[in-house]
Amino acid sequence: MRPDVPLDWNSPSWWSEVVGSARPVVLASQGSIRPDVKLLVPTVRALAEENVLVVVTTGQSDPDELTRHFGGELPANVRVTRFVPYDLALSHARAFVTNGGYTGVTLALANGVPLVQAGTTEEKVEIAARIRYSGVGLALGTTRPTSRAIADGVRRVLTEPGFAAAAGRLRDEMAEHDAGREGADLMERLAVTGRPVLHSEGVGVGVAES
Repeated sequence: MRPDVPLDWNSPSWWSEVVGSARPVVLASQGSIRPDVKLLVPTVRALAEENVLVVVTTGQSDPDELTRHFGGELPANVRVTRFVPYDLALSHARAFVTNGGYTGVTLALANGVPLVQAGTTEEKVEIAARIRYSGVGLALGTTRPTSRAIADGVRRVLTEPGFAAAAGRLRDEMAEHDAGREGADLMERLAVTGRPVLHSEGVGVGVAES
């Protein structure tokens, strides 16, 4: 299910650069839970000299923390804010550097955006395995990737067409489903029948048809 843009969200002053960028936009996020910038600092260093526009969201950390840990003024191709709605940002992105949280990865694929994933906590190991299996991006296998690993990963997902093609296939498959309606149908079927709803039975069928 894809969230609506929050009504109280105000776009940053540089947002028009993202919307109209002639360079590939790379979104980078630490995620929404962890109050640190350990993925963002090497990402900013990795992409400082690349011909991309880097949009960084710091989540629980203040954007000034990124500047402090970076050790000076951020590169000219970096734009940083605490929060941009994922779905909106990803509609303009060509690659997503992520710790591999469920929401960010799902919304990236809903937009056909290939991934460079670095995270091994919570659900992220399983998500990394699915990224590798489906070919929609690269999983770096660590929570502390080097700048070189990130730079190589971003270059690959931007230049090797197989990653974007795989992400595009999943985008198209996801677009065929109405998650809210199908989820409600399945919950109603479960409530009426009191038995497990199996995948083989299909989705999207009203209770009256069960």
